[in-house]
Amino acid sequence: MSIYANHLFEPGTKNNSWAHLYEYVKKGDRVLDIGCSTGYFGEALMHLKQCEVWGVDIDEADIREAGKRLTNALVLDINDTRTYSKLGTFDVIIFADVIEHLIDPRTTLKSVKKLLNPAGKVIFSIPHMAHSSVRIDLLKGKFPYKNRGLLDNTHLHFYDMDETESVFTESGYTITQLDPVIARYPRGVMAEKLAGTGIDATKKLETYFTETDGDIFQIVGCAQPRSKKTVVPLRDVDYVMPQDEMYNFIQRLEQENTQLRHQLEQTYASVSWRLTRPLRRVGAKAKGLKKNRS
Repeated sequence: MSIYANHLFEPGTKNNSWAHLYEYVKKGDRVLDIGCSTGYFGEALMHLKQCEVWGVDIDEADIREAGKRLTNALVLDINDTRTYSKLGTFDVIIFADVIEHLIDPRTTLKSVKKLLNPAGKVIFSIPHMAHSSVRIDLLKGKFPYKNRGLLDNTHLHFYDMDETESVFTESGYTITQLDPVIARYPRGVMAEKLAGTGIDATKKLETYFTETDGDIFQIVGCAQPRSKKTVVPLRDVDYVMPQDEMYNFIQRLEQENTQLRHQLEQTYASVSWRLTRPLRRVGAKAKGLKKNRS
């Protein structure tokens, strides 16, 4: 059994990915739960919303359990698009903490569009790598992989809000709704985690984390295929090496220094001319008086 086998869904809960995903599903929807594990969430959709739920997963032991709960459960690698013909079409496809495990998420998202009914949608939850906990770990020089969570050691890709928007846009979808899971550190906890970094847990820092999505733990949302084919330019993802950043910074300083030196020379020339001008006038006047006397 996988480590996700006992991941239960509790109706009525708030501020967790299952609660948000549950709200996206309508009564009677035909649902495909990709990465269903043992099928607890799909079972809730069947009992509470009378959905037909198919589940797929690569873990055989999990699927044996899911088969007892769901309409149908198959051992299937969603990375392999050749297996899609077994599934039919659906009103909703669920990627609950799955997209970050995909080998090529854009290819998979493009491919599963053929499994959606005309008004169908993809609903998803994705760990948010820009959460304040990860940022503080990095301040300490740490990137501690775990068996689950934001730094799950089986994650193949990492997502912030921009990358989430990118992966869906470039795959031919429009994100129609976002309901992130929020996990905000109280100042006391933040102070403990920041100990030794030289950074204080101030109100200003709290505000900065909030304004830059540092309180978002999971990105949860709904996306639908775009009705028209649109050419979406890939983002400019050129990476500048830190050594080059430092070299460029030094170059800018040298250019600024040259400009300042030039401005200083111009200013000195102007001031020097103005300071010597009265002396030249006195000299000219004295020369004139001498000439008149002679």
